[in-house]
Amino acid sequence: MNPAERQIDPVTRRGLQGETIPHHEKVFSIFEPHTEWISQGKAGVPVELGLRVCNVEDQHRFIRHHEVMEKTTDTAMAQPLVKATKARFPDITSISMDKGFHSPENQKELAQEIHCVVIPQKGRLSEADPARESDPELVDRRRAHPAVESAINALEAVWELLINRRANNH
Repeated sequence: MNPAERQIDPVTRRGLQGETIPHHEKVFSIFEPHTEWISQGKAGVPVELGLRVCNVEDQHRFIRHHEVMEKTTDTAMAQPLVKATKARFPDITSISMDKGFHSPENQKELAQEIHCVVIPQKGRLSEADPARESDPELVDRRRAHPAVESAINALEAVWELLINRRANNH
């Protein structure tokens, strides 16, 4: 389907035929059709358009690996991301991810790959989880996690700067 047809089809179906367009058929960017609707669930930022990217940093804040997450979720990305990183850097002993990557399967599988896995659980903790989450090593690693969030914000700022420079040069 060419780009014009890709735009005309949903407009015709919705506007003239009153059809509800399924989410997976919606186009969010004319120029970049791979753009996705990203619902962050954060206050003040209801949605974003683009693609999610996972970065793996070492203790010195160098990016060692990354994955563009096209049509996938955080929970589905956790194991492949860690396995690919571990294949390139076998000395990895700990990982820290945010709650979006948590699933019981990820906790179990990643614990077999890495000595210390820090992925806080979403929602209410089960009876066994408080003991796991209060482990001193896990607590220390979790305290370092805000630095990861800071690095993500720095990357976003650099990206915005590059986009603005590119727009001003055209």
